Amino acid sequence: MFLKGAWRWVYFVPGLLPLMMLLMLTGFTRRRANNRVRAQVLMMQQMRARALAD
Repeated sequence: MFLKGAWRWVYFVPGLLPLMMLLMLTGFTRRRANNRVRAQVLMMQQMRARALAD
């Protein structure tokens, strides 16, 4: 009885691992993309400010 449950977990856990890794990767890349977009917006604003100042 217990062994059956243990085998179920043995098959279940490796199935979850790639999902966890995918979630972590997507979260990480999304954060990096947000930072990149923010940096681009800041650069655009600086360029606009310089153009107006000239």
